[in-house]
Amino acid sequence: MADDGDGTLLLDGGQSKFVSSLHYALLAEEIQDIKALLGDKTDEERKEVPQNSLVDLLSLGRAGAGSNLDQLLPDSQDQRDTLLDVYFANVDPMVRITHKPTVMRRYPMYMRETHPLAFAICFSAINSLPPNVVQSRFGDTKEELLDRFQLGVEISLARENYLTTSSLEIFQGFVLWLTCITKEEDMGKAWALLGIAMRIALNQGLHRDPSLFPTGSMDALTIELRRRIWHQVGHLEFRAAECKGQEPSLSEDYYTTLFPRNVEDEELIDGASPGPAPYDEERFTSITFQLVRYQGMSALRRIIRSTYHLERRMLDSGLHGTSRPDPARELQELYEQIKKMLDEVHEECHRKYLRFCNPEIPMQRLCMGLASLLEWRCYLLFWLRMPRAYRDVVFSNEIRKSIFEKSVNCIETINGASVDVDAARFQWHIGGVASFQAIMHVLSELRTPMFDAPDRQRALRALQMSRILRENNGAKAWHAVKAMIDKAIQEHSMSQRTQSQASSAYASPTAPVSTALQPDGNVQVYPGQGQMPSYAIQGPPMTYSQPTTTSQPVHAYPQQGYVQPMGPMQEPAPPSWEDINLSNINNIVDSQPTPGIVPEFDFGFWGDPFNYENEPNTFPTESSYFPPWTG
Repeated sequence: MADDGDGTLLLDGGQSKFVSSLHYALLAEEIQDIKALLGDKTDEERKEVPQNSLVDLLSLGRAGAGSNLDQLLPDSQDQRDTLLDVYFANVDPMVRITHKPTVMRRYPMYMRETHPLAFAICFSAINSLPPNVVQSRFGDTKEELLDRFQLGVEISLARENYLTTSSLEIFQGFVLWLTCITKEEDMGKAWALLGIAMRIALNQGLHRDPSLFPTGSMDALTIELRRRIWHQVGHLEFRAAECKGQEPSLSEDYYTTLFPRNVEDEELIDGASPGPAPYDEERFTSITFQLVRYQGMSALRRIIRSTYHLERRMLDSGLHGTSRPDPARELQELYEQIKKMLDEVHEECHRKYLRFCNPEIPMQRLCMGLASLLEWRCYLLFWLRMPRAYRDVVFSNEIRKSIFEKSVNCIETINGASVDVDAARFQWHIGGVASFQAIMHVLSELRTPMFDAPDRQRALRALQMSRILRENNGAKAWHAVKAMIDKAIQEHSMSQRTQSQASSAYASPTAPVSTALQPDGNVQVYPGQGQMPSYAIQGPPMTYSQPTTTSQPVHAYPQQGYVQPMGPMQEPAPPSWEDINLSNINNIVDSQPTPGIVPEFDFGFWGDPFNYENEPNTFPTESSYFPPWTG
């Protein structure tokens, strides 16, 4: 039993359960009395397989309690080994919630015991591969294997009573599976399950940093795994909140868990004491990518919290008849605070991680791009959180132009990651990032008569590239956005013709490609590919796709033969800008289309309202199931 002053963590053979200091059970003196008051199940009760309820909850009635999990495992040892290799090559670098030496050592045991983590590893590996590679390598279609391994995940989790589990390994399997399904067609299911995941994490005390408990309570490996899983759950919850149009439920005020240490897996020894090693070494490691992501997400949360507090103060003053704060002055001060905060985050991130990155090394290039994307997005987020009536008062024209350019940078970054051949193995993670915040902001500014948009042609090229990459994407949100991109390009061409200027720059999406690194503020952008890889063009919709991560901005444009010419949208009534209300984006991803009604946009914090219903999973068709990796 370990106490951090705010609660007690009950530890028992790798199991953990956290109890707040508010709970009456802590008044008992004996540990067995505390467990009894908490209603813990006995070992015999934990082994009992639920007779329908949890199975029905998770598998939607597809399986009974008597299902044979052994039949759902990969058919041969060769397939099992291959899937583990794919997991470490394609999935683990983007997720980092497991410990490679431990997984490799315990993987045979996971298979023998039909452990949830075994099925989650298999599911995530298949999810990261292209359909033709899955068919040729495993003899079944991708959809069949995903359905099979997902059923294994669901039944094994139900068998382990995952809702009340105190096992970190079982929770790892649940979170790994959630990482893959969070951006799928059933967003409502993933959103609800992430709420469950958050409750399980709280129950295991993952929101309390292990360093706050007495020395010796946990070994170095357990400490880091708890930190990794907590922040991954927080990241997923934030992304899901964006998609569902909800405020994120996590705030830094509610937890003490530190970021994971910047160390390699091989440096973490099972059973070893944490020792005197520095907490945050300044170098690039296999977990640096995640640390950069978590720092960016932390900055986004702070912006949301600060603007929310101002909104509450204004609302409370109106309800209670007290003097209202001056919104313009408050927002100006808030912008200066946020700018200072982002400068500090940028400096810290560069000092700890980015100065060790080489843009010629793919994984490090992706890390640099992610850092830039998150920084740009923070400025855009504050702009979107600000009431429109105060934007011109708070922001000078120079700042407004800067935010416009940052939005274009965001679009180019995501486009670049989609055509970066070195990032091909991560397209399961990258391919679904839409950045509707940036796209809609650029479209809105291009159509504002009083705003002199800088480098208009570059912005239109970035929009057109996004439109081409999503040509075959049938999601409802993309239908609306593509129609608006088409309209913006058409209006620009008409304006150019009216002014007797050449419009050939937009007659074709091709453009010259730079061959040298180009400075862009505090970051560098690398040149685009000489041609667009075929895997970058998203094919017909299929299920089980997963987005989120980016690379450095790439100015890449398709060459003849790589894309189909853009034709007119086959829609009965393309949405008009005059019809769009940028105040309710949640409706655009509603599961039921409303004929004849243009979806409304909530253009507030919850940008990226990506409809994952029809997101395709794309990957290069190489001779092997994944191309050589040098990162």
